Amino acid sequence: MPEVIIRELWTYPVKGCQGVAHEDIPVTPLGIPGDRGFTIWKDGALIDQKETPRVASIGARVDLDANTLTLRHAEAGDLVHAIRSEGERRPGQWVLDEFETVDQGDDVAEWLSSIVGQSVRLVSADEPWKINFPIPQMELLHDAPKQSFTAASPVSLGNLASLEKLNAKLEVPVPMERFRLNVIVEGIEAHAEDTLTEIVGDSVRL
Repeated sequence: MPEVIIRELWTYPVKGCQGVAHEDIPVTPLGIPGDRGFTIWKDGALIDQKETPRVASIGARVDLDANTLTLRHAEAGDLVHAIRSEGERRPGQWVLDEFETVDQGDDVAEWLSSIVGQSVRLVSADEPWKINFPIPQMELLHDAPKQSFTAASPVSLGNLASLEKLNAKLEVPVPMERFRLNVIVEGIEAHAEDTLTEIVGDSVRL
């Protein structure tokens, strides 16, 4: 079995906003606590960088022990938000998934709306739902429980060798952060991660 070396660990507390580097991260059957537990919501849709690029200018850090989410912006300053577990339920949809979210209140909504330039809400994941990915490539994910706003798998992995091979073909290289992945590794050949079926460490098996 090839050996991978973990070089970086990242979480993204709010989908589309800036990430946070870590020395270590917990992993549960539902993914990484604090990773994409929040998203910006508008009319039932989840807002991302593609549709609303200004969300990428917002920094976010979650403190699960203090139950706070700190948002930062160069112009708007900092906002420390007390995370709500109760509040108005708002429907959400991501690809074929349908679920309910918990609205995080007017103050944080107004702060975010002033930055992105449109009326939006901040919502958190409510009860777990089932992933709806009925295609062969997503067989391991289909019908699995989910409670975060990750695009697909609740834990994502990037290979530095694959990035190096990609950048060799580009006029302007891109950083690994562009792909917004959780676990960055080296020690395996480019694209070897495409055929890995599991990664086993001292205390976790993915």
